[in-house]
Amino acid sequence: ADALDVVLAITDQQAILGVVGLAFNNREKARHKVSLFGMYVPQNQQHKGFGRQLVHAALNHASLRPHASLIQLTVSEHNTAALRLYEQSGFTVFGLEPLAVAIDDGFISKVHMWRLLSTT
Repeated sequence: ADALDVVLAITDQQAILGVVGLAFNNREKARHKVSLFGMYVPQNQQHKGFGRQLVHAALNHASLRPHASLIQLTVSEHNTAALRLYEQSGFTVFGLEPLAVAIDDGFISKVHMWRLLSTT
């Protein structure tokens, strides 16, 4: 059986240059939805195209699942670089979750985004 969670990474000989996760759903009425999670590129590796490569690799990997037809993600509201990357990769905003994550001095809201997999 296929794994429900998959983590993809870009590495060189010494370090991880970026990672992204995919969560697949095995419930019959929700198995068409895939969640992209845990996107991370270390600050010293940003602006080198690794984020874009990871998003495209995730979209390609998710589209290989037989029942998967759409992919969703959340991104911190003020993470403009990530929002722009996801929008350029075909994702559309469908909502804002206020107070989604508690931090030391308050809360962070999360933007919910989605796209069809068939357009990869």
